[in-house]
Amino acid sequence: MRKAIDLGVNAIDTAPAYADIEKTVGEAMAGIHAPIVMTTKLGGRPQPFDPRDVNGLRQSVDESLRLLGRDHIDILMVHEPDRPQQYSWWTSYDPLEGPVLD
Repeated sequence: MRKAIDLGVNAIDTAPAYADIEKTVGEAMAGIHAPIVMTTKLGGRPQPFDPRDVNGLRQSVDESLRLLGRDHIDILMVHEPDRPQQYSWWTSYDPLEGPVLD
């Protein structure tokens, strides 16, 4: 990770769905204080995952923060919001609404 940052990497993208990447990145970034844009996604955690459960979504963010060893996430994304049958994120499409936007 230090080598990547030394070579100019300034953004890291993760997601709970990518195996143990949040934990791995968090461990690799421990002690590195370079300005990094950290992104992760909502989706797949906690199990069973309900994309319309606000408390579950907040728990997922808290777990990402813990695993990444950070006090904030720079960009939080919805994992595959437009893939049919992935997750039912939206309660309405016009206008776009759903607890995830809260």
